[in-house]
Amino acid sequence: MDAKSTARRLSALIEGQDRISIAVAWGGIMPLAETLPANRNKYESVLLGVDFSATDPDLIDCFVDIPNAFVAKNRPGCFHPKIFYFQSGTKAETIVGSANFTKGGLGPNLEASVYVKGAANDPFFEQVRQQLDLYKPLRLPITQPLADSYRRQSKAADSTPRPKNPVLPGEGKDWKGVNSPLGIMPWTEFAKLARQDLHHDFTKRMKLVRAFQQIFSKTRSFANLSAAEANGVAGVLGRVEAEGAGLDGLDWGWFGSMGGAGTFAELIGLEDQALAAALDAIPKRGDLTKAQFDYYVAAFTTPSRDPREPRVLLRQPGSSR
Repeated sequence: MDAKSTARRLSALIEGQDRISIAVAWGGIMPLAETLPANRNKYESVLLGVDFSATDPDLIDCFVDIPNAFVAKNRPGCFHPKIFYFQSGTKAETIVGSANFTKGGLGPNLEASVYVKGAANDPFFEQVRQQLDLYKPLRLPITQPLADSYRRQSKAADSTPRPKNPVLPGEGKDWKGVNSPLGIMPWTEFAKLARQDLHHDFTKRMKLVRAFQQIFSKTRSFANLSAAEANGVAGVLGRVEAEGAGLDGLDWGWFGSMGGAGTFAELIGLEDQALAAALDAIPKRGDLTKAQFDYYVAAFTTPSRDPREPRVLLRQPGSSR
């Protein structure tokens, strides 16, 4: 069967059969997808892969807290089956092939699937059920925290050519990292907590921000800063140097110090022009554009040789320099 024939057959099977078992690599939102949650009482197992964050988060939301609806846990290798199995009494029907449960896999894609109908005790259907049973250790129930986390990770992965697998519950430090309170709280909540922080001096931090603003208001380029100012921005300004430059009275590492990154600190000291060009690509206000980001990456990754050698750099987007 081709993709559209598979879609028509699946629609009839989901609505007409008593028991549903599915294991599919990826899923998406489409008219057919709406019929699956509506028949939740028939599930024996609906297992969706989320490798590379390729399943639509809207579809994951549809299965939150539905019994016997799962995502596949992370494991070596890609979760890549496309098995649709249905049974009513002693009769079974199945579709096995290349089509994912997506708009493309069941629409315009060039797919090939096999549809088989017969007695449920036939050896062929026993093999299909055995294969589905092999995926039992991968079943992870779809909770609201999982769905929320997956949506954030899927959104972040939209700009990458081949995103990594999402981090799922039970994966220890990785799960805690992407779902930490700091990582998911709204900006208004962060600002409120920052002002109330008893362990870090909010007033001194804001004083340092104003010092940064004054430094950058004097010039259009990081390359034009004094050596002491550049070191201050990088958080590697020493006390003696700060006093000599009239920049004492501030803790220049309040927002992070690059002192432990030897190569970066060295480039700051050498007044590296490529590094300056990269930093100049960061807009002082407004949204960051893709062109600005691409320029930043190109400048930042320019091989560093003798800092006295002239650099040939791309022109910064929106700049006449």
